[in-house]
Amino acid sequence: MKLWIGWTIAEALTRTVTKVLLKLTGIVSVKFVDAVLASMIVGVVQAVLGLAVTIQCGKSLLVSRREIIGACAFGLVGYCVIVLGFLTFTYGGDVGVNTLITTLAIIPGGIIDSIFFHHHLKSRQWIAVAIAVLAGYAVLGAPSISEVMNFPLWVWLSFIMMLGIAINQGVTQFIQDIDPMVKNFWGGGTQFIAGIATLPLLYLINPTLLKTESLTTYFIGFSLLIGVINVGLWIFNVMSYRSGATIALKKLVMNGIHLSTVMIAGALLFSESIDVYKITGIVLYCIAFTFWDQRTLEFVKKSLRGLFL
Repeated sequence: MKLWIGWTIAEALTRTVTKVLLKLTGIVSVKFVDAVLASMIVGVVQAVLGLAVTIQCGKSLLVSRREIIGACAFGLVGYCVIVLGFLTFTYGGDVGVNTLITTLAIIPGGIIDSIFFHHHLKSRQWIAVAIAVLAGYAVLGAPSISEVMNFPLWVWLSFIMMLGIAINQGVTQFIQDIDPMVKNFWGGGTQFIAGIATLPLLYLINPTLLKTESLTTYFIGFSLLIGVINVGLWIFNVMSYRSGATIALKKLVMNGIHLSTVMIAGALLFSESIDVYKITGIVLYCIAFTFWDQRTLEFVKKSLRGLFL
């Protein structure tokens, strides 16, 4: 097994655990400020662990300007994604549907690949984009236009999360040589600072927005745990690219495993349904990514020939 596949599997399982914890934390989080505070806790944990491990290993936090700026940008976008993640489940989000929507980052991810990394889209990749759109349509229950206009807030928040995840995959590829723990320090610190900057803005809008009733041991504990797990998540993300993964091929492996495990977790832990629409969405998603990456397509063709010959 190629090394990057192992890192990618680890990232997939870590993402599933994080998604479950976001749901558990989101259940008790009822206000925007709660999501901000939770994301600040996550950022502090990542920054502290990144600092401690970097110092312990005798490495420097002062890497290249490109890597520092990239890590901070990753942290800022990550802050937005985490806040939205908490809010998505506060507003009753379905773990399985949210996960499949966010994995549709193939669409904005393809645009990022084309513009910034000169991986111009081929005709089969446009077909993959179309199939990915169908996957999203299926997992949402094949809604009519009127139903689309009346989607609950958490569905739209999930789509915004998708955009943020696609952006951060591009950022990660841009700074793939950065030490993972250094990235955790700069990125986690940026998340914390972004939260601090958000709080006075909320006060200026309306002082009552800063009132919270969710700072329980349960809430803080899960937020701290998400922070610890996110350190591993960021490490696996960087190491998979460093080991030779591409955005598309990595996502096919990672999201195939992530989607399957998160659907099972949603059903077992939160009594969420696993219906034909969700299963169809997962299948279409995997087909989309197979068409997306030439090496994946060739691998599938070779496997099918070996199976039937």
